[in-house]
Amino acid sequence: MIVDKTKNVREQKLTKSRLLQRKLYCAAKADPKRRFGILFDKVHSMMILETAWKMIRANRGASGVDRQSFEDIETYGVEKFLQELQLELQSGKYHPRPVRRVMIPKANGKLRPLGIPTIKDRVAQMAVKLVVEPLFEADFQEFSYGFRPQRSAHHAIKEVRKYINFGCEHVIEVDLKSFFDNIPQDKLMDLVARRVSDPRVLKIIKSWLTAGVATEAGITRSVIGTPQGGVISPLLANIFLNVLDTEWRKREYDHRKRDAHLVRYADDMVIACKWRPEFYFARLQEILTSLGVEINTEKTRIVHASEGFDFLGIHFKLAPSYAGKMNCYYWPSHKAVTNFKKQIGQMVNNRATVRFEKIIEAVNPTIRGWGQYFAITNAGKTMWDLDRFIWSRFNRIIKRSRKLRGVQRGIVSAKVLYEQYGLVDLYGMTKEKSNAAQ
Repeated sequence: MIVDKTKNVREQKLTKSRLLQRKLYCAAKADPKRRFGILFDKVHSMMILETAWKMIRANRGASGVDRQSFEDIETYGVEKFLQELQLELQSGKYHPRPVRRVMIPKANGKLRPLGIPTIKDRVAQMAVKLVVEPLFEADFQEFSYGFRPQRSAHHAIKEVRKYINFGCEHVIEVDLKSFFDNIPQDKLMDLVARRVSDPRVLKIIKSWLTAGVATEAGITRSVIGTPQGGVISPLLANIFLNVLDTEWRKREYDHRKRDAHLVRYADDMVIACKWRPEFYFARLQEILTSLGVEINTEKTRIVHASEGFDFLGIHFKLAPSYAGKMNCYYWPSHKAVTNFKKQIGQMVNNRATVRFEKIIEAVNPTIRGWGQYFAITNAGKTMWDLDRFIWSRFNRIIKRSRKLRGVQRGIVSAKVLYEQYGLVDLYGMTKEKSNAAQ
């Protein structure tokens, strides 16, 4: 048996970095008021930098303002690249570049700004995140689910459904106005400094906040906001909004005698209440106002669960079962389905000139990812309808495209698409989930 020594070394380093995180977490958990002053030496250790590179490389992503890609770095030499970054960090010569601004289309037709740091800055941010995240994880509340280790959107979705089934039928849908763009940087840095006293770590985090954004008009800098797209940004957002979570828990609003349960995924949140939703909405506004965060009143509303509401791409609705018992059902939201259809329509278009198998290969990851996210819900009918939609799109290009290769003209059955060409079957994924649950 041949042993891959390189792989074993990488796994050992990853384990060592996790052991370091565990030690930091336990130390922070043991003393809620402790501030950690010696951290930067861990940030620029080669063990952490190599782990950070591995995680950034796995996430892939576009290049920043320097246009340097992962392939460029691998050609140059990853080890040399990391050694140079380590030297910059140790000597204090590291300075982040402005993030590259790109505009991402939103479902409502508007554009959402996204900042793309350089790969070097992403590796540095991940290195800092690996070291400081355990300190704040020790303080975070259990009803915060976004961008945290061992937590996901699925956990948040199931928690919301659980509370509605427990009788918390009044729901406050909360939308924050341009949250990431309006975080007060001074308040954020004060919150970071409650756990981190190492001046070099504080300085490097501040430098990412003030690095600026590169647009066609030039570089713009601001004293508020954290760029969406940065590796460190979700952690900073959680640190900032943990003030809300902690205050909610401190006031015991989620205690059984009050039953007002906050479920938060980054800046997306809902509150499921048993009674007095107007009172808890006022308290939410009070806490957020003290933080300098504004609620989008146009999109924030109080509804009864029987009316239905959306959260994290899921539509929840309290309705009677066949036996007459009230139950919270959930399935993909109309907005999520519409966006998925639009995406599939763009990928499977009538102007296809490549081989049919290539189109299947390109579209499968999108279908599989969508299915894995929504298969936990009561999505059987939705998945069946979407399978029919995808089947019809493929048959449309077969009939209309004169340059399509690798498939005979005429109608291709769904069975042939799934079994012969390997198209992902959404409805089959829901059945697999049901069987696994049994």
